[in-house]
Amino acid sequence: MSSTMHFVTHLIFILSMLLLVSSDYSTLVSEYKNSTCYEPYCEKVAKRILDSLDKTVDPCENFYQYACGGWIEKHHIPKNKEEYSAIVELSEEVDKALKQILPNITSGDSETIKKVKNFYKSCIDTAKINSLGAKPIQKFLKKIGSWNVNAEWDANKWNFLETLRQLHREYPAEIFFTVDVDVDPKNRTQNIITIDQAKLSLPQISYFTNRPALDVLVEYATRIAALTEGLKDPKDDENLYRSIRKKMRKVVLFEMKLAKISVPKQAKRYARTSIDRLEKAIPEFPWLKHLESVLTPRTITPDDHIVVLSNDYLADLVKEINETEPSVLSNYMAWRMVKDMVPFLSEDFTNAYNKFRSELTGSTIIKSREDICYKYTDEILGPLMGALFIRNKFSPEDKSEVEEMMHLIIKAFERNAETVDWISQQTIKSVKEKAEAAVIKVGYPDYLYNETQFKKRYEEIEIQPNTFFDNVASIDKFSNRRTFKKLDNPVDPHQWVSVPHMANAFYVVTKNEIVIPAGILQPPFFYGEPIPRSISYGAIGHVLGHELTHGFDTLGRRFNKQGELIQKRTKWSEMSIKKFENRTKCLLKQFNRYKVGDKLHIDGKNTLGENIADGGGVKMAYMAYKTWVEEHGEEYVLPYLNKTNMQLFFIGYAQKECHRSTAKAIEDAIKDDVHAPSMFRIIGTLSNSEHFAKAFNCKANATMNPAEKCEVW
Repeated sequence: MSSTMHFVTHLIFILSMLLLVSSDYSTLVSEYKNSTCYEPYCEKVAKRILDSLDKTVDPCENFYQYACGGWIEKHHIPKNKEEYSAIVELSEEVDKALKQILPNITSGDSETIKKVKNFYKSCIDTAKINSLGAKPIQKFLKKIGSWNVNAEWDANKWNFLETLRQLHREYPAEIFFTVDVDVDPKNRTQNIITIDQAKLSLPQISYFTNRPALDVLVEYATRIAALTEGLKDPKDDENLYRSIRKKMRKVVLFEMKLAKISVPKQAKRYARTSIDRLEKAIPEFPWLKHLESVLTPRTITPDDHIVVLSNDYLADLVKEINETEPSVLSNYMAWRMVKDMVPFLSEDFTNAYNKFRSELTGSTIIKSREDICYKYTDEILGPLMGALFIRNKFSPEDKSEVEEMMHLIIKAFERNAETVDWISQQTIKSVKEKAEAAVIKVGYPDYLYNETQFKKRYEEIEIQPNTFFDNVASIDKFSNRRTFKKLDNPVDPHQWVSVPHMANAFYVVTKNEIVIPAGILQPPFFYGEPIPRSISYGAIGHVLGHELTHGFDTLGRRFNKQGELIQKRTKWSEMSIKKFENRTKCLLKQFNRYKVGDKLHIDGKNTLGENIADGGGVKMAYMAYKTWVEEHGEEYVLPYLNKTNMQLFFIGYAQKECHRSTAKAIEDAIKDDVHAPSMFRIIGTLSNSEHFAKAFNCKANATMNPAEKCEVW
């Protein structure tokens, strides 16, 4: 045999063996996909799921208790909290990861990354902060004309309008009302001036009808004002302290009036108007001059459009201002600024705050300085913290996988729209166009991985490692400048409504935009390869479908595919609107029947939008997973659970909602939260799902498989 023939013979043999091995490998993979995975990573996830279950409960009677009973038994509410949940647990994991990265500046850090680490370092330096005492806040108050707890204050030299303009221009000040620049709800490509009511000194409006809470606020405000004037011990000048208390009591009484005219969040309405029309509606305040000053050097005209979110509040506010003496206005404005700056001052101030918080809420937990500084760094430099997270703790492959999942869910929504029996052909077209046009943002904005763009965005921020208060003030000014600059430009399509490391998800109705930050793309919401996708489709898949469905709930349907508010008519047919409303009534009545204890009923109307989104979300995620299986084949299952992947889908959906609450937290949530308590979100949603009943073989008329089911989408 020639050497050439010998070589060819060997080559044929080798190729044959390779084909055989390849064939055997494909068979092995195919068999493995239809079997049980006993690899360590599969066993770890299976144990996590198993530990959360309560297998003594029939899943067809109470699926929430079945899926979460073990989790509830093993997790306790922290002493300083009123609730604890799977998503809070995930947030803590994110925080833990960042806390390990934040304190250490390395040679590989860019100048921008060093800024966030130096900010944290300046916060940790309590020796420097304490040595400055009240000097930083005294210096700050001089810039705004001080306040009249100071003997130097002169009513003749103080100008209310100029002071308010200065504060709104230079700081994100929550005083009387806020001036912001946001997306125009009528034209999502443009930004527009937005005016809203400001926050108050207490966390909820209801506190202002609570006499003990008001007394606590008076004492706190008095203590902070005295410290600002250098009076550490009231006994050092009892007359001055009494004088300050008298003045701060007037401030609190004034804020009580503001609380009475404040509009609850759910009652706010978009009112798009012009500055000229606002001036005619509320002529007692110079709106044009105020906005010209705040937004300088931009040219503002009477014809410019603005959005007002609480018209009645502004009208009532101006009346209250005009009926209040200047000294009280001065003290209130100074107090609101000082109150927001207290956390960045010496321990005399922060100790006063901790005492106030304890008396107001009952919480006696004092966080470590490291935890406090982490919190402030996260709140103030969130995007930079997000950059730290994604560069160290997040995989771009996971981003791609979730984007594929979102694509399948959108396609599922479009297919579903063609099959529901209440929707007209005209409406189907509109719904599909809007779903297809949704802007999807997964993981993080791309500029965080582009060093040139990253540096340019934050080059104006000046951070020094030993000037904490000044660093905060510098960032506040930078934030205001950046916000107002948006008025000069079209909407930045790369702008995110959240930071990348946040464990949450959002639907932005004014942009038709779904935002899924990297922080939520971790267990129990998301498991990357090689864990069966059934769990992730049930968990994060539901979240994706939930946010998409918000575009077609009672509020979302009123906005078009660009996220613009449609004033007169929607593109839905009258018949479709009527049938949609009838279906929502079924859901409303269903949730109204749920109650906690004997008297506390869920508010079906207040939670309607979220309940619609939950039902649509789980259905679209299920359909998308079925499509994925059709394209890729059946997956292997996890060990020890004796569960199909369709059952794991619903377990994944429920276990991300595991939650423990105190009775008070549940009561507060039922009053104020647009979400139903977790138990009823799971039971209410899945009892409307034929897919769930089939997966768990629930008998007819079981609690989780009632004859009457409420389905909108």
